[in-house]
Amino acid sequence: MTSFAINAASMLETLYAVGNFGVEATFSPAAGNDVTCTVIFGQTHEMQPGGNVQVSTDEIVIHYRRADIDRRVVNGETFTIGSKVYTVRGMAPYPTAWTDWEGQAVVERS
Repeated sequence: MTSFAINAASMLETLYAVGNFGVEATFSPAAGNDVTCTVIFGQTHEMQPGGNVQVSTDEIVIHYRRADIDRRVVNGETFTIGSKVYTVRGMAPYPTAWTDWEGQAVVERS
């Protein structure tokens, strides 16, 4: 592993630590067993360009480590944080939705 990869992995551990930005969650795939993981929960605010009117959209994004879930999540799968369930609508916009270290899913509260 390169020194960059070692440093990046170390920084992700720090960011995802519960008490920093991380929160405990349970990922429920469409098939297979639930996965206990630590995620970063966030909300983005996007301005969609268009003609004479701009539309504002809010999206809930869950960042997850590939060390916990090493694949792209798909529509209908869920993350549970505390007593709240969030259903995956799709991967976050590229290019940051899938990196060597993490994935980002756009979700909605169920």
